[in-house]
Amino acid sequence: MFLRSVSYPMKLALSIMFGGRCEVCGEITALEFVCSSCLLRLPYVDERMRPWNRILQRFEGAIPICRAYSLCYYIKGQGSQRIVTSIKYRHAQALGEWAGTFIADDALSSGIFDGVDLLQPIPIHLLRLLKRTYNQSELIVRGIRKRTGIPIASLVRRRKYNVSQTKFHAMERRENVVGAFEGRRKAILKALDEKDRKGKEQLHIAIVDDVITTGSTIINCARAIMQAVPERADEICFTVISLAISGRSPIGAVTSEKLNLPDATVSNEDFQALQHRPLS
Repeated sequence: MFLRSVSYPMKLALSIMFGGRCEVCGEITALEFVCSSCLLRLPYVDERMRPWNRILQRFEGAIPICRAYSLCYYIKGQGSQRIVTSIKYRHAQALGEWAGTFIADDALSSGIFDGVDLLQPIPIHLLRLLKRTYNQSELIVRGIRKRTGIPIASLVRRRKYNVSQTKFHAMERRENVVGAFEGRRKAILKALDEKDRKGKEQLHIAIVDDVITTGSTIINCARAIMQAVPERADEICFTVISLAISGRSPIGAVTSEKLNLPDATVSNEDFQALQHRPLS
């Protein structure tokens, strides 16, 4: 790109005039947070819009699940990792809300949010909240709410301060979150009563996290909600939503070649159309 040959003062001036720097590549972008080139190269989950997909498979049989959605694969060294890391550890709170709006814009047409009553972010422990000052999952939920208008819930709290799971194996991750959550019975019963007033058979809760690895965190969060109201647990169902899911994409990164583009730089309008186009 020609911007690589532009002096830093000129880049700074352009950044002020036209936008900020891309959170992934560092180049100046007129778009918000991530440039079109990096958006196109994210390792999108190709089956994320399908009713039955590999995301849902991680949860089926463990919790009553209706739908599941993850925007992209979390792959080391790729843009998805940089975005998640910036949100989680580098205080990029505005980026977190942007990610939520991006998820909502991407998923709305597929019906992911149809019938959802509440958005429940994965809670973090009070001590971690005091240290980090924000909950990255709640940032994503705020962005989703901006687009959908679905209320944000606080149906569960984190009662166990877990050490970071970054270097844990699958079994260690599962054990680390056992008993980590506690459902707020009064809040859940209130939501169930509101469901009854609307004449709905089930309370539909969308649990939102930044990254799905084994799925154990979301499973334990959902179970804590049901265990808080055992007499009415069969009236609750869940949708799972995340920014990323661990694993390697079977199709690799989405590149300009796969999309038959002359280069990886496209307008925002072109990108919005291209991201929903079936991959060849």
